[in-house]
Amino acid sequence: MIPKVASYAPRRKHNGVTLYAAALEAALSGQGLAPHSLGLDEGTVVADMALFHFELVTAMLHGDVLRYFSILRTYASRGVPIILVAHTVFAPEQLRSKFGTIGGQIIGAIQRAVYHRLASRAKIVVLSKLGLRSLEQIGIDAVYVPLGIYPSTGFSDVSPSPDGELRVGVVGHPYSFKQLWLGANASLIALQDLPLRFIAVGGDSKVDQAEAERLDHAISALGSRGSRTGPLSDEEFARETSSLDIALMPYQATGSASGALSSIVAAGVPMIVSNSPIFDDVVREGGAVRAATWPQDAAAALVTLGADPERRDRMRAALRRFSAMQGIDQTAAAIRELFTC
Repeated sequence: MIPKVASYAPRRKHNGVTLYAAALEAALSGQGLAPHSLGLDEGTVVADMALFHFELVTAMLHGDVLRYFSILRTYASRGVPIILVAHTVFAPEQLRSKFGTIGGQIIGAIQRAVYHRLASRAKIVVLSKLGLRSLEQIGIDAVYVPLGIYPSTGFSDVSPSPDGELRVGVVGHPYSFKQLWLGANASLIALQDLPLRFIAVGGDSKVDQAEAERLDHAISALGSRGSRTGPLSDEEFARETSSLDIALMPYQATGSASGALSSIVAAGVPMIVSNSPIFDDVVREGGAVRAATWPQDAAAALVTLGADPERRDRMRAALRRFSAMQGIDQTAAAIRELFTC
């Protein structure tokens, strides 16, 4: 009998996530599994494994947290292994920064209670190092499977801009862009005299919309140099990012970061990234430069990288190698092995 995998992903525009979910489901099919694509509003099905492209905070932003908890508990009560694709559990300091001290403590307590109950009833598998670390911080043991990069989706390879002007994109959630302009609009000016395209990951929640209004005010300081996208389909997101010469990734890890990062790595776009652990592998492999502070170190890295086309070419090659070495097929094969161990 073919093992069945219940695969849950957001149905709304949530860049990188639904595209990655479809790619992983195709890879699982290639490994002889039977993935079944679902939304949280569709409840549970009889399955041998449940795979979630959600995280707790993402579910909260989309008003689906009760359904999310209910579905997780139902599968765990059946002893069905649970695979958490995104960096699902947030560390205390991340919760405090997002929800304040009291709000962070409340949500942290909910997280601990939910995941301890899950771990007592079912095997938990995580596909992100950040997820593994955060689970370990609350005393949960989990199986780690490396998150694979999906192949390029047919968009043209990145090449130097014909007019000699760099195409620089700032990629993230609207609320994450605060790291670039918080305190003074002038901080954006520090990122050189270059056009900056703000490419939204997600953008359809009320939180995103409120921050987008503030972002528009900050972008106005750039005049004709600044522009941004609204919420994009996954295909539109891939086209936007694959045309870049350099991608700035200022945000800390979010539910859609894994898919967005996968898309950019697959396109071979050199990156300047934050200190988030989700970027550890691409930094180690030479495809990204880490900026400790934003915008100061990011601006300095952009000056250096923008003036060095040979280094950008080496970074593109490194990202291509990394994509081939840690592909989505390897992830699917590792998940398949869970059924035989």
